[in-house]
Amino acid sequence: MQHKLFYCDKVTRVLRFVAPNKKILVNRLLPQARDWIKSRGQLSIETQIICLTTPKKLQKCNLSNESWLIVFDMRKSEEPIICKVDLD
Repeated sequence: MQHKLFYCDKVTRVLRFVAPNKKILVNRLLPQARDWIKSRGQLSIETQIICLTTPKKLQKCNLSNESWLIVFDMRKSEEPIICKVDLD
């Protein structure tokens, strides 16, 4: 009997990440996202949208854009197109 291997060859266009709080979001998750974008190159992930937020923000909204504190849209820029936190 031959077994078939089932797999999915599609990747979601929107990658969502939730950090426990804003401090971790800004100090750890955001640099990791930027490093990943640089290491992959904008062209290799040009159709991806990367969203970062905290549980507190998700609690108040749904998965729409209002819930996300930082959003990268690789079709537009390597820098965030939405940034609702102070990065300094």
